[in-house]
Amino acid sequence: MGPGSNDFLKLSEVHIDSWGLALANLDSATVVKQVGSAASSTKFSEAISSQNAPAALLNSRWASSGLGVTRENAHPFSFEDIASIHYGAQLAPLKR
Repeated sequence: MGPGSNDFLKLSEVHIDSWGLALANLDSATVVKQVGSAASSTKFSEAISSQNAPAALLNSRWASSGLGVTRENAHPFSFEDIASIHYGAQLAPLKR
């Protein structure tokens, strides 16, 4: 995870709703995610110690109000060989 790993784990004690890891390889994106804090997750520890990729996205989630704490809402999201993370929710239409 690199030099910021302790900071990430501390933040995941506040952003306790879920965590996720997307691994980007040349032809695929593999996503591992789970509801709960990364700091207290055995699955998180196993994922970061056993996975390897040229690039990755790592996220801890503090759920937006009104959006469920589910595995489906955990980030990163993926489709085929694309993975993404977003922050916040738009619960009302934008006024232009």
